[in-house]
Amino acid sequence: MSTTTLEPTLEKAMKIEDTASYANNIKNVTVIGAGTMGNGICHVFAQCGYKVSMMDVSQDAMNRALATIAKNFDRQIAKQSITEADKEKAERVLQKSEAACLISNSIKSKVMMNMEILVK
Repeated sequence: MSTTTLEPTLEKAMKIEDTASYANNIKNVTVIGAGTMGNGICHVFAQCGYKVSMMDVSQDAMNRALATIAKNFDRQIAKQSITEADKEKAERVLQKSEAACLISNSIKSKVMMNMEILVK
């Protein structure tokens, strides 16, 4: 994907005067990288009700991230910050998906790894 493909979209986003209305239109979020930062970002977006996709080149990293997210939800339940129903609702929106309105890159500057993930 070339940057020229993204330019019209970026220009359109920059012209939106009411960023809150733009943010309200975001339904799907893809997080690239399933490490500490990536699984934390997924956790927060899922808890807020967004449809969240996590991408990583390593299936093991994905599995660890999902286990960590579940453990963190359990910790919140123990502290009575959320209910079991809240956890279940958030876990339902965590998925693997190809389409997203917002992509969050949580990988350190490893350009080739980023490209490898995006090509998938």
